[in-house]
Amino acid sequence: MSLTGPRWQAIEQGFDLRLGVPADAAALSVVRHAVGGVAVALGMGPADVADVRLAVTEVCSTAIRRVDGNGTLEVACGLDGAALRVTVRDEGARGAQESPAEGLPLPLVAALTETIELRRLKAPHAAGTEVTMTFALEAA
Repeated sequence: MSLTGPRWQAIEQGFDLRLGVPADAAALSVVRHAVGGVAVALGMGPADVADVRLAVTEVCSTAIRRVDGNGTLEVACGLDGAALRVTVRDEGARGAQESPAEGLPLPLVAALTETIELRRLKAPHAAGTEVTMTFALEAA
């Protein structure tokens, strides 16, 4: 899919939005609004924006439960070809042996995304998990 027009030319030059928040339920609305705003700016329709917000909320909620509110979340948005890429990374996970999918509503998130990748992060870097999702963009 080829995206065209002045808006896409500016976007294709690249952007990388990163948001660091405490792993706390109170931060979910900030993340939801920030990621939803990116989706809107990329021209996604209301239903697709709602899908992005729901998938990101589910992944972040799972991460918050995984770290028991003791840690941080990093949410990054960027382009991956003709798709919005959102990565959620939690740091401070209590169970380094847990699967990255532990507690994640995979069928729901998989239904809302084009792709989903799960990764467990190990020490010496911050232990935790990383979930990367992509959402297709329609040509304007």
